[in-house]
Formats: sequence, structure tokens, C-alpha cells
Amino acid sequence: EDPNMLAGILSAEGRLLRTNETSLQYIEESEEEVVGNYFWETPWWPTDLRDQIRRKIEQATDGEYVEYDADLVDAEGQTYSVEGAIRPVLDDRGALRGLIVSARDVTIRKQRERELRRAERRYQAVFDDPNILVGLLNPDGQVLDVNQTALSYVDVSLDAVVGDPFWKTPWFAESDALQERFCAWTGQAADGEYVEFEADLTEAIGDSLIIEGMIRPVPDDEGVVRSLLVSARNVTKRAQRE
Repeated sequence: EDPNMLAGILSAEGRLLRTNETSLQYIEESEEEVVGNYFWETPWWPTDLRDQIRRKIEQATDGEYVEYDADLVDAEGQTYSVEGAIRPVLDDRGALRGLIVSARDVTIRKQRERELRRAERRYQAVFDDPNILVGLLNPDGQVLDVNQTALSYVDVSLDAVVGDPFWKTPWFAESDALQERFCAWTGQAADGEYVEFEADLTEAIGDSLIIEGMIRPVPDDEGVVRSLLVSARNVTKRAQRE
């Protein structure tokens, strides 16, 4: 009777004997309309998946514990994802009495996973861009990662800066004013603000370098900032022309 679980009881031949109310809500049919049918022929399963679930049932009738996942369509035409299992029920002599089928709706989790993968791909594309200086910080401003483009300007290894406060790294070493500004900007970003900046790193780098960029807060699903993404472009030539 778990309202978060789709569940059904099958005969040893795979016919549906009973199902719970949660499962019926997805197909908007009564239990009487589906009981007695082979499970793979019930409305939960689209035609293209019926052979697949039939094979899963056959594995379970051979005594196997079988796990499955599928994308299904409810009575209103909305796609939902489930993960579940088929458990054989044996008597005292080891003979098959029936099967228990259960599943959970994992649609929201799957959507979040897809969104996370898309975000990771976008982040990696930015991080690997040879034209952008990129750094990843924790909310306290300590360096977690820096791309090779940024490292090339100060000729240090990644290990030399990981764990240091961002404003104490070699990019700002020769300027107390820059350190103070980046410390303040990092704090603003940790509070959830998008911080745009322009900075002249010439003094620290020892060569003309003016950058323009942003510090972005990266929140979790609950809105808590978990990391900061710093990205900047070399705008020295443009600034000199201006």
C-alpha cells in the first residue's frame, strides 16, 4: 500500500492477480479491467516494450530476482520513468507460487540527472576553452580547479594553487587592492550574486594583461551555493584600443 510504490502480484504464469491503487492511477483503469491479463499485455506497457518485459517475467519464473527500468506513458500521454524489480515467490519445497512486481517513479530524479549531465558538459566546454581563463572555487573562495589557459599566465602548476584563497594566488600577488576587491567579489558570489568584473593584472603577471569576466554562484537544488565559477577573457588589446 506504499503510495510511492507501483506494485502488483502475478501468478506463476505471469497473469496479473492484484495491483495497488498507485499503479492504477497511471492508467486510469480499475483493477477489474486489468486483472487476469498477462502482465506484459496490460496498459502500463507500450507495444514496443512488451517483449522486453515478457522476457523479464520469464527470467523471474525461472527463480531469478530481476531488476528493470523503463520509460512509460501514462493515460494522459505524459512520459514517466520507473525502476523496479520482479521477485519470485517460492513455497517451502522451492516451487514457484507467483511473482511480486514493484517499481518506483524516478522521473524527477532522471530529469535532474539529465540536467546535471548537460550542466557538466557545458561546464567542461567552458573549462576547456583555450580563450577563457576559468577557475572553480568552493564557497569560501578556496581554489578547487583552474584551467590550463589561466595557469599559463603565471607559470605555476595546479597543485601550487589548489586550496589557496583565490585572491592570494599568483594572479593577484603584487596588488593589495586587487586582492581586496577579489576577496569582496568572492564573498558577494558566495551570497548568491552574479559578480561582473574587470581587472588589470599587469603588475602581478609582469606583462600587459587586462581581463573581463564574471564570478557565478553554483547552487544546489535547494538554492544553497556549493561552488563558484570564475571565468574571464583577455581583453588587453581591446582595452588598449579604447
